Amino acid sequence: MKKNSFLILFALISIVSCDDDHKNNPQIVTDLNNQNVTSLAIDNTNALWAGTDSGLYKKVNSGYQQIDIKSDAGVTALGYEKPNNILWVGTTEGLIKVTLAGNKTSSVAIPVENMSYDSVSSVYVTQDSERWFGTGYGVTRNLLELWQKEKFKKNLSGTISAAAFEKVGINSIASWDGDFYFASNGRSVYRAYGWNSTISAFTGATQLLKPYNGTNLSDTAFVVFVDSQSRQWMGGREGLVMHIGHDPKAENTSFYSELVNPRVHCIAEAPDGKIWAGTEKGISIYDGTNWTPLTANLPNNYVTAIAFESNGKTWIGTKAGIISLD
Repeated sequence: MKKNSFLILFALISIVSCDDDHKNNPQIVTDLNNQNVTSLAIDNTNALWAGTDSGLYKKVNSGYQQIDIKSDAGVTALGYEKPNNILWVGTTEGLIKVTLAGNKTSSVAIPVENMSYDSVSSVYVTQDSERWFGTGYGVTRNLLELWQKEKFKKNLSGTISAAAFEKVGINSIASWDGDFYFASNGRSVYRAYGWNSTISAFTGATQLLKPYNGTNLSDTAFVVFVDSQSRQWMGGREGLVMHIGHDPKAENTSFYSELVNPRVHCIAEAPDGKIWAGTEKGISIYDGTNWTPLTANLPNNYVTAIAFESNGKTWIGTKAGIISLD
């Protein structure tokens, strides 16, 4: 009995020692096979960053280096802020700000009280470095030292109150020419307009529903994206809607059977202008007229993230690892 107790104690000590070594000596893995890759980002140096269920990784010559972000939570979203060289890391337990400086990183956890909810599902940074974070329950905005997590709507009476998208999970955020799009859990996509920075509120917000705003909108929207031609893309459980302009009831084009699978989880634009849509059964690529499937050689056909280097190299994240295409 004493011998067994000693062995158990020795094993526990060994586990603690391994954890300490892991924190002091960043782990290098040759690949991320069989890991659920949730998000990808490319920084100013064309370095690839990958968020996974087991943490944050950076692509290095010898493989992938796990980055200590002072959290054991799984990474759920990444957003790179180019002007300030900051990587925003959303996790299942909060938001972390990672400042990049050469090969060094410094991580700071954002206080939970600043956020509308503890789990972060999306990160969006505007051209003016205004940060928006989708969470499991609502949206949070950050500008300099200001953190806003409620009262995003200005009423006709002039008072400020809650907007409808403050009370649902937000999966993805995008904006174009003053319009913001929030992909939600269970309530399709919200379009908010008339942002007034003086009062930090929108003058209005509408829920986009089929068939009025596109026949392929679904109750849960996974992703919204605006391309270089100002086309707004919205993907969910029933395919894609491409919208042009400000009038949400005009210029809508829906895609369903053209895709390898109607459940769209990510959208990205390649340097050549083609649109890549990641689905649960591979990728569909749009050249402006036709869709082409890409399913061969993927580590898993459930595509979760797509990122492009400036030279055109493609990185694809899946439920079971990463693949690169030159």
